[in-house]
Amino acid sequence: MLEIETRGFDEQLAKLARADKILKKHFKQAMGKSIVVLTSSWRRDAPVLTGRYFKSLEGRIVEGLSGGEVQGIIETNVVASKTGFPYPKALEESARYHYRSGPRAGQRTKGHVKRVVKNNTRKVIGFFIRACKKIVKDLEV
Repeated sequence: MLEIETRGFDEQLAKLARADKILKKHFKQAMGKSIVVLTSSWRRDAPVLTGRYFKSLEGRIVEGLSGGEVQGIIETNVVASKTGFPYPKALEESARYHYRSGPRAGQRTKGHVKRVVKNNTRKVIGFFIRACKKIVKDLEV
């Protein structure tokens, strides 16, 4: 007769049963840090005329998705100027517009949002790598 003794099996099952909560906790923290970094970087790089666009940039986390998923959203509620000009979209997509002042004065605004993401990708990935390490640690027996 063959017997197998398992140690910590019940404890491991209990931890795995809480995996969604553990994932969500650490991913939410990483997403929150990512939103802070990206929003502040976007604000620093945003073309400013009146400050309306700059001041409107906000980040938020969406929860309630399956498997511990969290989603981060950084957005502006400025879609057009008072005259109907598609202000943020034009600044991001058109080579026609330039920064009026500051360290980027004279440079094109085109791609300013993409530049923010590109310049902060390593930092954001680092937040999630650290989150994954914490998840593994929390799931260990």
